[in-house]
Amino acid sequence: MIYFRIDEKNGEKYRTSKAIITGSKYPLPKPADLPRLMKKSISHLKTLRKKHHPVKAAALAHKEFVFIHPFIDGNGRTARLLMNLLLLKEGYNIAIIPPVTRREYIDSLERAHIDDGEFVHFIARMVRETQKDHLRLFLRDS
Repeated sequence: MIYFRIDEKNGEKYRTSKAIITGSKYPLPKPADLPRLMKKSISHLKTLRKKHHPVKAAALAHKEFVFIHPFIDGNGRTARLLMNLLLLKEGYNIAIIPPVTRREYIDSLERAHIDDGEFVHFIARMVRETQKDHLRLFLRDS
């Protein structure tokens, strides 16, 4: 389902070729390093959840996944799915990142290579805005 209308045949496999993110000045890991990095990232999730506020932990897990970029396509949507799963597990709403904020999202992710504070703040704001949207819908229907 995650790979609907993108590269479905490569959907369940780590990429085997070098990849770049257009506009990013940071290189992605080599394909040979992906299994080790993903294993490390998955085991790191527990630590993130124990050490940080749930919204920050979800944002950091998202960032870490995107920086590993294990797939040919669908990395962003998989990272957002992971982030939202972590938020839901902690009783938070999902964070919807609307198309109008895409540039801010990408720019804050790029800067997160040096300092992830802006990206974490962006995700926290998206959680809050999504919750406000849900409340508006609920109050409108009451």
